[in-house]
Amino acid sequence: MQATVGQQLLRDHGLDSDGPSSLLLIDESGAHTDTDAIIRVVCRFGGVWKLISIMRIVPPDLRDLAYRWVAKNRYHWFGKRETCMVPTPDIAERFIQ
Repeated sequence: MQATVGQQLLRDHGLDSDGPSSLLLIDESGAHTDTDAIIRVVCRFGGVWKLISIMRIVPPDLRDLAYRWVAKNRYHWFGKRETCMVPTPDIAERFIQ
């Protein structure tokens, strides 16, 4: 999100490039945001994770509302770390630089 190309992609798809709640997945079938993007990513894990696709029966507006509520409260429920994880080289290569 912080890279120039990431900010431009967000803007191109109508998302706030300065908003930390923006989520964008671009894959072979197009651009997906919010819970549509999450469902697509999790289903790619394969196996039992594909069961998450059943969430598509819930209207997107309702799914997104629930997602934002969880995101807003996650630090209260699970705590917050004082430092960020430093990615290993194999993880770091997955990020846009």
